Amino acid sequence: MSLTGSAMVDSADYDARGVVGDASSDGWGGRIALEAGPSEAMRVGLAGTARVSDVESQTLTFEVESFGLDLYAGWRAPSGVFVNGVVGVARDNIDDMKRITSLAPIVHTAETTAVSTGARLQAGTWFDMGGVALSPRAALTWTSSQVDGYFEQGLAAQYAYQDRDLKALSGEVALRAEADLGGFALFAEGGYRDALDDSSDPLRVGLHNNPAQVLEREIDDPFGGQVLASAGLEGEVGPVRVTVGYRGRFGDHADSHMGGVQLRLPL
Repeated sequence: MSLTGSAMVDSADYDARGVVGDASSDGWGGRIALEAGPSEAMRVGLAGTARVSDVESQTLTFEVESFGLDLYAGWRAPSGVFVNGVVGVARDNIDDMKRITSLAPIVHTAETTAVSTGARLQAGTWFDMGGVALSPRAALTWTSSQVDGYFEQGLAAQYAYQDRDLKALSGEVALRAEADLGGFALFAEGGYRDALDDSSDPLRVGLHNNPAQVLEREIDDPFGGQVLASAGLEGEVGPVRVTVGYRGRFGDHADSHMGGVQLRLPL
């Protein structure tokens, strides 16, 4: 049985999607994981995470405090075939929301909370190509989020956002490559992801304390198909395992780019 702690920092940019403007986020957080190996071929673990992200777009800024708990398991055969699974739950506190209204410089404020659950199943295999290891893999991911309704505080017309449930099932295929550089490992991965089912509620917005009709917008397949790309370097620096990486998503509707650093230390 092992206990590890890790710290992470990341930064991401998101392109505009239709009526949704471009945005950026900067985040940091920590993770503690307790892991055991019932056999040489299997491992199970429980991990808790906490992170803070500051998100900024042209007219809206907010801070997200996230607290999550994941239960995971993995199995790998001597032949290289493997199966990984994880289920998790998270709570998000979305605070300090500030929206610049059309009557700028008037700014409205708000806050809300959200609870998310999810599950992911991945299977694949590894091939040793002599100095480079290749792994084709496929995965299914299911997510469900419940966002509490909220209304704005301010001097202009105050929007009232209704409760919203978001549920989606996606599938992906990818090819991962890893190479040993003498103490450090270089990895790169490319693949494709698409939604198999999306049963999210429409976005419903009205005016607070106003009998005007609540309007709704149906958002079908908000991300579309996405080409996935990631690369990075991982290795030991003293007792600390350092990972530096990049992750990009190139979608039908928008692209996103994220870079981050993780430091992992056995406890």
